[in-house]
Amino acid sequence: MRTKSLFLARVEATVPLAEAICELDLVAHADLPPRLPNDFDRIFGSLPPLPSHSQPTGQEPLVAVLDSGILPVHPLLREWVADEVDFDSGESMSVD
Repeated sequence: MRTKSLFLARVEATVPLAEAICELDLVAHADLPPRLPNDFDRIFGSLPPLPSHSQPTGQEPLVAVLDSGILPVHPLLREWVADEVDFDSGESMSVD
């Protein structure tokens, strides 16, 4: 966006190019993405795969869970969700 006294731009650039742009005299402010500490890479790095779990045999006890937000395709729930009902949430989705 450009006006007589303001120029706004969104730039996708490499780190060296972004740093060079920020050093220009005409740049008053740059809103850069946050820099996360290296610990985040260790915490959210590659996770081991979920262990395989047994599939239902039909002999398990039936349990009702009322929850607005489960995903039946989640690896720990897959094949274990017996039914889903939309309780008129307004979303018209059977997975409510």
